[in-house]
Amino acid sequence: MNRFYTVLLRVFVLVAMFGAGSELSAQYCRPTLAPGWWGNGITFFRFGSFSRASATSDFNNQSGYEYFTTTSITAFRGVANQVTVNSNTFGTQVFAMWIDLDQDGIFQPEERQFCTVYTDFGQGNANLNVTLNCSARAGRTRLRVMLQTNTATCPNDPCVFPGAVGGECEDYNLDIIGGFVSSFPNDTPDSSAILPRGNIYDGSTANRPMPSVSIRAGAAGAQTVLRYRIFGPAPLTDTVYSADWTAVAPTSGTFPQTFTSSPTVATGRLAGAGAALNTTNAVGGEYILLIRSVPTGNSCADEYSRAFTIAVNRDISTRQLRSPTTNEPPRKFKYPNTTPIPVEAVFQNSGLDTVKQFQGVVRLFDPSGNQEYIDTASINEPTAPSVRLTQTFDNFNPFAGGHPVGLHRGTACAELIDPFPDENTFNDCLPRPGAAPIVFEIGYNEEPAVNSVTVPALTAASYLQTLIQGRSFRPEAVFENNGIQDLSNVPVRLIITRLPNTQVYNQTGIVPDIAAGQFNKAIYTFPAFTPTEGGEYRFCFRVEYPGDPVPGNNELCVTRTVEPNLNGVYTIGTTVTGPRNFPTIDSALNVLYFRGVSGPVTFEFTDATYTVTKNGVTTPAIDLSSRIIGTSATNTITFRPSIERSIAKGAVTINMVTESGVGVLFGQNAAPSNPYAIQRQTYFSNAQNANSAGNITFDGGLQKAIRFTMRKNIQPSFPSPFVSVFYLSSGSSNISIQNVLVENAAGVTPSYADSLPQVQFNSGSNQFRFEGNTRGTTISYTAGITQRDTINPDNLGNLDTLINTNNKFIGNEINGFGYGIVSIGIGSLIKGGINEFRPYYNTGTEIRNNLIFNVRRAGIFAAYEDGVQIVGNRIYNVGLATGGNPRNVAGIMAGGEARYNNMNLVIAQNEISGVAGNTWTRGITVEQARNEYQTVTGMNKGFGPRSQGLVVFPNKAERTYITSNAIWGLTRGSSTANLAGVHVYTTRATSASVATALLTPNNASYFMQGDSIVNNTIVVGADAFDGTGAL
Repeated sequence: MNRFYTVLLRVFVLVAMFGAGSELSAQYCRPTLAPGWWGNGITFFRFGSFSRASATSDFNNQSGYEYFTTTSITAFRGVANQVTVNSNTFGTQVFAMWIDLDQDGIFQPEERQFCTVYTDFGQGNANLNVTLNCSARAGRTRLRVMLQTNTATCPNDPCVFPGAVGGECEDYNLDIIGGFVSSFPNDTPDSSAILPRGNIYDGSTANRPMPSVSIRAGAAGAQTVLRYRIFGPAPLTDTVYSADWTAVAPTSGTFPQTFTSSPTVATGRLAGAGAALNTTNAVGGEYILLIRSVPTGNSCADEYSRAFTIAVNRDISTRQLRSPTTNEPPRKFKYPNTTPIPVEAVFQNSGLDTVKQFQGVVRLFDPSGNQEYIDTASINEPTAPSVRLTQTFDNFNPFAGGHPVGLHRGTACAELIDPFPDENTFNDCLPRPGAAPIVFEIGYNEEPAVNSVTVPALTAASYLQTLIQGRSFRPEAVFENNGIQDLSNVPVRLIITRLPNTQVYNQTGIVPDIAAGQFNKAIYTFPAFTPTEGGEYRFCFRVEYPGDPVPGNNELCVTRTVEPNLNGVYTIGTTVTGPRNFPTIDSALNVLYFRGVSGPVTFEFTDATYTVTKNGVTTPAIDLSSRIIGTSATNTITFRPSIERSIAKGAVTINMVTESGVGVLFGQNAAPSNPYAIQRQTYFSNAQNANSAGNITFDGGLQKAIRFTMRKNIQPSFPSPFVSVFYLSSGSSNISIQNVLVENAAGVTPSYADSLPQVQFNSGSNQFRFEGNTRGTTISYTAGITQRDTINPDNLGNLDTLINTNNKFIGNEINGFGYGIVSIGIGSLIKGGINEFRPYYNTGTEIRNNLIFNVRRAGIFAAYEDGVQIVGNRIYNVGLATGGNPRNVAGIMAGGEARYNNMNLVIAQNEISGVAGNTWTRGITVEQARNEYQTVTGMNKGFGPRSQGLVVFPNKAERTYITSNAIWGLTRGSSTANLAGVHVYTTRATSASVATALLTPNNASYFMQGDSIVNNTIVVGADAFDGTGAL
């Protein structure tokens, strides 16, 4: 048997195609932004030759969704299409695109074409190529491109903007184009479908065209390798014509472009000279034309087949069973079970003689295969050659109780009476012998069902689909409409049972609409479920539609295992193997974020060296921000060296390489970089999951066995020198950094940048703005450890305003930065809903027993702290020892910078030496800058001393306590420099006069209260300068 025969029977189904209905449109889901998140959007989109620049009004649409129908996009399968997406927003953002490849009205996860996370400093963009796979259904479908800002998470669900994200969703019509357009011979028109014997089709006249195929080319000069075959006459499968050639598209014009190509050489019984089709000696009957393209490079194999007839004298054929209409996709037509069904068939005189009389018969069979209908029509009027005749039969009327619901079959036959006999009986009936049956479907008017469960998946295809104790998710199922009518307000229910029989969840919902026909499915997502225990759970999804005639498909249950959290001791490295070991720091953090904890968890470093490299100007090397499930004061997280590594100083080195300059990040974060954070899970990006529970410790042990080093990769677009090996952002609490070495990586030249950020207040709008760590792109600072609490004045994520509390930096060795440790609180804010100024100072901060040296401006800087303990630190080599031109330097700085102050400050038992600056050299400096605000309401409300409606901070006695410090080795870098062992003062007036700048307060009515400076040892030696500076 010829190897092409396997496809021949399919073509007879094409001959029996039912009449086309009107074009249908899917009710695709429409994502909507959370209130207040609009304003950022897609400014430009390109797909292949299509491009569109968006007006501002597009992304100022508060819903965040747009559907552009004016121009359709075209795409070929297997051909790369250049895609470009630009946005109007800066910083971290995500671009993603889906195409409904199977045209079922649902964007499936596997239909996502790409996801690109943009982390550079400039406005977002994505540039890549997208190639539609060869299984994509040809025809019109939907393309969706989505931008999500304030996140680094690739969206899995194109139907939602999850929580605290901005962005835009744009939909376009996409025409997926097949390669073949038409041919000769063909099944229509009749001049191409019925060919008399005795003719040679060589292209010599318009009535004798050459065998050919018309192809839609996507590019100039595109080549298509063709296999062109004719088989027959049916039921025989002999190859009577064969030609192979390469069709070459034109080299000019607009593409896509349709062109026609013919062979030059052919073989076979019907092949003539020059590849003509010669029917002179052909046997009359029905033939099949089959054309295949051979894939080359990335192109797809394509297939095209048509039936045509080489006419005999006497031949009547059945061309179509026009009604009942088939249920074939994509339309999936159904008949109601209570109404009559029209019956029609199309017959044709396929012979050369006039047909004077024939008989048509239609039979229908029920779902069990029993004949349920037969009708015969006699046609006695003359039917000329090639004429088609549509014959109406009696309606198929329902029986008592209605038509049987299910899949029915139909046949239609023609019997030639005059002239007699029929010389080609193969085409008398549909379906043709050996072809697939003609199937039509009868359904109930309303019949919903549960189609499938998408969440939780039946099997966890990816790690993210694993169910974890304490990790919330939203169960999801696909519901379908098997009826005739569109359904609205379909009640559904989900019951979750922890096996064997403890019901833990029972929620109802309403599916707004489920269409009938092609797009008969709808996804419903239930409210969140959080399994509180591990074990086996049964999820039963139900439809509870009143009067549903088929209850058997109304429930679908799946059983899934909920796995436990982390608990106990784990190792990180390659020295140890086993189920409780993670080979890399990233792998450990991924599991930590995904599984969470249900008890104290300790990670031990077993290797000598680790390297963590991260790209992106906002991405830290090690991200411990946002919520880690289960973390609490009891369920703590600790990182420490293994016992084997704990006995030598610096036995573990963790090298961090970043573009952001941030090594280890803690605190609140609306967009954490770890992909497994619950904050990045669809539906769960919210203020609560952005918050961090803290309770994280890095402890190098008594021998200081862990060394953290930093190397910053400067980006041309963001040349900031900012570096902080540890960074505690807003909402960092109960973080402990102790007994570790903090320094630059080997070979790195320290920048010693020392320009600290400020807080600005606009009295007109009553709005605080916090400068970034980098101003412009180059002005910044570096520090071994930074604690900085701020707020975003726009607060797009609706985040909580949190105070940093109980953070401890103890026993560390830090060198090679602008500052050893920087700790800055928020300061004061207006309490929303109350309209009162309130203090938001860091509390419980301890900076104790650290060794800090080789720093440019200060060993420790503290601001907006209440009760900070700066105790027992050893600080030396500050200022000139690091080179450059350090002006205002000190061992310990508290407050100042024209804005900052502190309360209940304790500076005790510190040893400070080797401090030298060119303008100011001080062992300890405490500057209190008073912050004054007019009361918001105009009334005398607020905290602390006030006059004429003023609210001031500090809002209570400062009570600075400086005791038992030893200070020596202070020197000046110039004769005009000033020097002090301990300097405590309110902000001074700005003046070129030394006396004025030292003695004249900026605010003459502000006096500090409750300060104590006692029992300090200060040695000021000769520095070889005899100048004008103050001592």
